[in-house]
Amino acid sequence: MAHSQAPTVPDVPPLSPASNNDLIQEELKLLYNTGFNPALQSKSKTSLYVTYVFDVYKRQAWSGSTLAIQFAEDFEDFKQEDFNNCDKETLINLRKHMRRNGVYVSMKRFEPVAKALADAIKDELPWPELDKDRPNNLPLHTSITPPKNEPSSSNVNPTIESKYVNNYHSQQHDPFFPRPVQQNFRSSYTPNQQNPSLLHGTNYIDQSPNTLPNPEEMISKTYNSNTHQGFSRELMSLNKMYSEENKYSGLPTESFTYKFSIFIDLASKSEIPQDALPTAFSTMLKGMALEYYYSCCQGSTLTISQLIKRFQEHFEGEEHRRNMLREWNKINLRDMFHKNPSKEKGFVFNEMVQILRATQRGLDQEYQTDSALRNKIISACSNIPACSSAILQQTHSISALCNNIYAALEYNETAIRAESSDPALILEIDDYSSRC
Repeated sequence: MAHSQAPTVPDVPPLSPASNNDLIQEELKLLYNTGFNPALQSKSKTSLYVTYVFDVYKRQAWSGSTLAIQFAEDFEDFKQEDFNNCDKETLINLRKHMRRNGVYVSMKRFEPVAKALADAIKDELPWPELDKDRPNNLPLHTSITPPKNEPSSSNVNPTIESKYVNNYHSQQHDPFFPRPVQQNFRSSYTPNQQNPSLLHGTNYIDQSPNTLPNPEEMISKTYNSNTHQGFSRELMSLNKMYSEENKYSGLPTESFTYKFSIFIDLASKSEIPQDALPTAFSTMLKGMALEYYYSCCQGSTLTISQLIKRFQEHFEGEEHRRNMLREWNKINLRDMFHKNPSKEKGFVFNEMVQILRATQRGLDQEYQTDSALRNKIISACSNIPACSSAILQQTHSISALCNNIYAALEYNETAIRAESSDPALILEIDDYSSRC
């Protein structure tokens, strides 16, 4: 008689390398979005994080100031010893990638690559003029370096409005005002004089003088041109349509592009033709922006394109965008709750979304997408337990996401108030919620 064999229990297959790798990638993605502190992570995790970020840079193909700003944000807490924990070949390739894409990272004999990368985090270092990898489209330092007895623009903190208000009158010593470019500078980009390019990132530098003409020149330039004639009724109509809140003052929290879109909309409704836009331009200004216009632009024969270029370079340069990105990264809902303890949580959340939208307008183009705003809202609310269920729900629009988070916060507030007044009532609320 044959012996019956006992049934065998199949072994649970071990986690495949591919699945394990996917889990690691998801964890690294979460750390990348929420912030990575190498002091709180293992050496192996730190090395994997550097490799992950390097892959992101290659995939996104960032360059110039965008890459420099993102590098500083992604490795904000890194020191030389943290980079020393990483694979040396990866560090060498990362430095090579940064240099090829316009970001200066030191490359000297006997200098560790970990030190060079750590130094690049502290500040966006200028390219040495004799460096063989220096981009050809950069101007020479001798053309743009300010005198030694004047402060550099890095000393200006554009997030503090009082400094702007107190200092913008002293144009000669204020680093916020642009410095004249030497006449021997030659840009590698020459725009069409009939239609200058308005795109960011070009090497075109407007060489129109930033100084005011004398009174006789003002009279000659103004009354010998025809730009002021024939549009008085339209200009008056535009002035009546403008409210103070729609004007641009040049503060760090404002977006020139957003305020200019209002100007174009009202100008078209006032039937102002395109060739009269330079004359009407000052209508959209107030505060220090208007002061700058009358100090450096009024009386000049600047086209509307040149005015746009000049104002964007003056008020929204590299340092401004860098600070706006820092403000964007710092915003989170928990801090907003701490700053507004007496306000309802849902109201504070709506305020945070409005601040994010306003801040987003001052960022580089790649951050001005709905996807970037959506990811930032989720990240800003991720450490609030009441928001966890709303964040996990699949939504197809930012408004739907915001409605879900707002409803979750309001429900949580109602439950807390009910429990504090009548502990039995919270059971009724939970029972009703489970039936819905």
